[in-house]
Amino acid sequence: MRKLVRDVMTKPVLVIRPTTSFKEMVRILVAHRVSALPVVDDDHELLGMVSEGDLLRSQREATLGRMAVDFMTTPPIVVRPATSASEAGRLLREHRIKHVPVVDQERRVVGIVGRVDLLKSYLRPDDDIRRDVEEAAWNEGLRTDLGAPHVSVRQGVVTLEGQVARRSWIDLLDRIVPTIEGVVAVEDRLRYVVDDVADGPRSALAVGP
Repeated sequence: MRKLVRDVMTKPVLVIRPTTSFKEMVRILVAHRVSALPVVDDDHELLGMVSEGDLLRSQREATLGRMAVDFMTTPPIVVRPATSASEAGRLLREHRIKHVPVVDQERRVVGIVGRVDLLKSYLRPDDDIRRDVEEAAWNEGLRTDLGAPHVSVRQGVVTLEGQVARRSWIDLLDRIVPTIEGVVAVEDRLRYVVDDVADGPRSALAVGP
């Protein structure tokens, strides 16, 4: 199934206030073995993020008397609970950050998601992944008298083989399957009977790349 941020995020979240001191931030990071802290106001609304990198970069400057408000990154990158896990991963890679806070519609912090949270999904058993892929295919109505995809999974790599009725169904599977929790990669070896996509590279009964 398509994994959402709400399924993988860490909660409750350690948060700090704008007035939290440098030393206290370091103590929290070390004691709880985390690498970033959301900064919130009295209503728990997100103001910014302070990471271990932010504090380390400050070592060349005077830190005495400085507070979270002096170090935090703002505006922070955020996601919603209903954001897909794959989109959260894309944001982490694109912005080169380790964690991203999860906020509700009022920008109150409800969780935090990091690289390790996203990587945990790749520990799913192959049989569980195969069942989810098959269920997704059946839900899309891809099982007909003209054929159905055969699904096998090895170490998270999904192989799709066999024949389906329409070429557009292959394109649909190629979009859906990578979003399923635990899928590392997809090998498309499918053929189709009817080419209902006029302007693409596949030919009738062609084997997928």
